[in-house]
Amino acid sequence: MPGKITNHGEERMEKILHHNNSVAGSYTAVNTVTEWLNKGFDRYKNSTALYFEGESLSYEELDQQSNRIADYLANQGIDKGDRVGICLERSAEMIASILGILKSGAAYVPLDPNYPVDRLEIMREDARLSLLMTHEKYADRFETNTGQVIFWEDIEEELSHFSASSPAVDINGEDIAYVIFTSGSTGRPKGIAMPHRALSNLIEWQLERDYFKEEARVIQYSSISFDVSFQEIATTLSSGGTLFLIEDEKRRDPRTLLKTLNYFEIERLFIPFVALRSLVEAAMYNDRLPGSLTEVITAGEQLRVDDDLRKFFSSLPDSVLENQYGPSETHVVSAYLLDEDPFSWPDLPPIGTAIKNNSIYILDEHMEIVEEGETGELYLAGQNIAHGYLGREELTKKSFVKCPPNIPGYEILYKTGDLGKYNDEGEIEFLGRADHQIKIRGYRVEPGEINTVGATHPGIAHCITHSVNHGSNTQLVTYYVCKREGEVSEEEFKAYLSESLPGYMVPAFVLELESIPYTPSGKVNFKALPRPANQVTGSGSEEKGEPTYQTETEARLADIWSKLLGFENIPRTANFFDLGGDSLNAFTLFIKIEERFDIYLPLSVLTQAPTIAELSEIIDGDGSNENSDINRFRSLQLIQRGSVETPPLFMVHGGAGNVLMFKDLAKGLPPDQPVFAFQWSGWDGYKGEEDIVEMAKFYKKELREAWPQGPYRLGGHCIGGIIAIEIANLLKAEGAEVLDPILVSDSPNLYSEHYHTDEPEASEGYNEVFQQVSDSLKAEIPVNKGASQEEHTSRKKSGKQENYSVRRFPVLAKYLPFYHKLGGILLRAEETMQWWKITILKQLSIKIPLKDRHRYSTVSQLTAIKKHEKTMYEGDILYLKSEVMHGRKMGLRGWWDDIFFGFRELCTGQFDGYVIGGAHNDVLKEDRSHRIIREKIFAADE
Repeated sequence: MPGKITNHGEERMEKILHHNNSVAGSYTAVNTVTEWLNKGFDRYKNSTALYFEGESLSYEELDQQSNRIADYLANQGIDKGDRVGICLERSAEMIASILGILKSGAAYVPLDPNYPVDRLEIMREDARLSLLMTHEKYADRFETNTGQVIFWEDIEEELSHFSASSPAVDINGEDIAYVIFTSGSTGRPKGIAMPHRALSNLIEWQLERDYFKEEARVIQYSSISFDVSFQEIATTLSSGGTLFLIEDEKRRDPRTLLKTLNYFEIERLFIPFVALRSLVEAAMYNDRLPGSLTEVITAGEQLRVDDDLRKFFSSLPDSVLENQYGPSETHVVSAYLLDEDPFSWPDLPPIGTAIKNNSIYILDEHMEIVEEGETGELYLAGQNIAHGYLGREELTKKSFVKCPPNIPGYEILYKTGDLGKYNDEGEIEFLGRADHQIKIRGYRVEPGEINTVGATHPGIAHCITHSVNHGSNTQLVTYYVCKREGEVSEEEFKAYLSESLPGYMVPAFVLELESIPYTPSGKVNFKALPRPANQVTGSGSEEKGEPTYQTETEARLADIWSKLLGFENIPRTANFFDLGGDSLNAFTLFIKIEERFDIYLPLSVLTQAPTIAELSEIIDGDGSNENSDINRFRSLQLIQRGSVETPPLFMVHGGAGNVLMFKDLAKGLPPDQPVFAFQWSGWDGYKGEEDIVEMAKFYKKELREAWPQGPYRLGGHCIGGIIAIEIANLLKAEGAEVLDPILVSDSPNLYSEHYHTDEPEASEGYNEVFQQVSDSLKAEIPVNKGASQEEHTSRKKSGKQENYSVRRFPVLAKYLPFYHKLGGILLRAEETMQWWKITILKQLSIKIPLKDRHRYSTVSQLTAIKKHEKTMYEGDILYLKSEVMHGRKMGLRGWWDDIFFGFRELCTGQFDGYVIGGAHNDVLKEDRSHRIIREKIFAADE
């Protein structure tokens, strides 16, 4: 009889009903999310609330921005109880918009632009959105005639006209705060309507945890389509913490995530177990721990503790790991804290006991409470229960069921479909699913939804989806039967599914069967279904038998793929993703590549080179690839990868046109500082720009494409300093932010009043300014003494002519000393012939040989600087100077009677100049230069 209490002892029943659960009653006066947020805004006004890509917002600024958005929404007719869709890039605007929607009394509905258009429309219709906030670039993802769509770009400036005061909206605990969609067994995603009451209880419980630290530094890791993102945002901003956002592409790479955690000294991290496992692997491989972490909170799937995880946390003695449990229909309802010696942690930690104002019951099929040690289904009750599925009453009734009389204090239980049991300590152990729902990389997937979509294909008679362990991961497999055998290929059917399903739901394998196997009782016989073959078949396997690899790299790479993906004899042209590879596999792959080949590659390379053949070519090319992220640019080159969160330094080449000198500069900068450099466009051997303004326009175009959001930090050597100023002026004219000061080394100003071409270098004025340079060197770096005037005068004549003679004709030079005098004539003759050769090749669009490119670049740069008109910079400049005072070292005629080549005349802001010493091309190699740059530029950013 349902609802009957079996003969459990009174003591045990008391333990189950009360000790293991937090029966309703201890409610708080704070019953809405907005109340918690307002407490944080009021208490921490001047603290930093949010940080993203070099920009930060204080609590007061974020509060005002979200209030303006709430006021804007009210002016658009949004009322309490409405639902507003949000499809914005990860940014400060995204967080402010979520908060603004909540403050307006509406519920926010996150929509992922990566989902298929059909799925987005279903979600939008089911949520009955009153308004959708998105970007212009996503316009094609939404039918703009279905409800109101506003683009952030259109309202960004307009928001300043709206009220920054907190809106007066009477929100109560039963009002919906958000609607988040999950996979549905009927083929249609279901929207979970979560009230303020549930989320307010979650915030309060989290803030009361013994280990919870106020004013913590927290990374916003999860997509806002996941409920964990709410936990990250709300608990941080309610407790004075700082929320650090990270770009989607960067957070998916555990190596980059590890660097980010260290760089920003992150203290609290919410992370799914699969991602935590990859982070541990990255930390162990790089021997670099995120030492600032004190709280790691994982949820979403079964936590599995292995030796690597134990070693990781044993090296973080101040950190705890908490295993939280809760479906999206309740958010977190239980937790188990691992704060003892990690080597004492169980392999499969329990999910603990119910959190404040919630209860968990383990019931059998008759809704009776099971004995300790017996398996049953988990049912949840209490404050954290959602209202149900929006607009899906029948589905809601199936999952949100009436509470039986043997469980007092509640009216509704949520039927999870999860299995569990009580252990000897009264903790709940999670035992998987009671139904066919699958967890793939932390996502809940209903196979029925995939089957429903597949059944809409006109050539498919029947299909079923199942999960298998293949390679190193659990993968989805869809089996199908065609109406006419062979009518629909596996590749065609997989592509069809991809059109309607989000990426995580697209099966890794699609297999055609003659018929679906059934048990005698008429159920699908999953055990009889064939497993995906270990041999690769299909269009990607043009080779028969064992494939032939063309290089040793291909063979070694194929071995890695085979062990990782579970296939043998992978063809060199097979696609990684078609073989079931995903972002987590990709990370492991790139760790193995780094181990085997001693080369670091960004994960994005795999999207451009997804086959063994293509990836091997990049590895053999030392990481370069004309289609890879950075190498798609003609001029922009990566010098140092650095941190994802730090604005890069973009340097511009000198007269030689190449960027090799900037590698020495990068070595002296913080390891987390990204450095890029512009190589002259003609350095690839084809015609390059020979006008400074045109160079600046070209480099600015590549800069905006590579780093569209800014801000921009620029610098340049020699002619590059002038080009950097031009780029800065172009950026400012477009309204972009340029960070001061611009870094300039040994750049000449040919329009300076201090520039002389009519006086010899041995003149009194020249001697005087050279003495100033020497005095500066002696005063500031006595251990790095500058050249004496005598030494300098002898050097200024340059040994180039003599060296040329000896190099080209060593025998004549040895026996005919007077022959040295002919060096200048021969040198000029060869240079003239070389230039004619370059000119002809350039006109014929024939690639200029590498050995001639230095000459090609140098002459082109000299032509450009001589015809360039004077340009001013309305900002600050940091100028680093060599010991050179004459133009000959730069291929120029004349000299300057100003230490800094008259460059300060081009600066209307603050000009800080330092004499470093050394040769013209060595300024940025000097340790003193590095110290000054760190102090004057990067220390100011901290």
